[in-house]
Amino acid sequence: MTKFKYKVISIDFANSVVTVKYWCEGMTSYNGFLENIPFDNGIQFMTEKEFDLKVYDQVKDNFKKVCIIYENYKSGNYDILEKVAKNVRSIDVM
Repeated sequence: MTKFKYKVISIDFANSVVTVKYWCEGMTSYNGFLENIPFDNGIQFMTEKEFDLKVYDQVKDNFKKVCIIYENYKSGNYDILEKVAKNVRSIDVM
């Protein structure tokens, strides 16, 4: 099971939106993805656990994609990207 991690990045009280950065276990937070989550006045009655579930419910489909991408990265499926990114490349074009 992959752990879901998130951090509140900003709170926009005027527009009732909270921005969270989320990532999966094994990644670092700077690899995270951002999501804007609207909230209403009912948030004042939520527990932290209920808020955690609200965040997860909002991003769960995208989080599953993140986990798949991360597993592909760990297994070496994206090694070509790292090889190419390590140096300047030139291509002869006719």
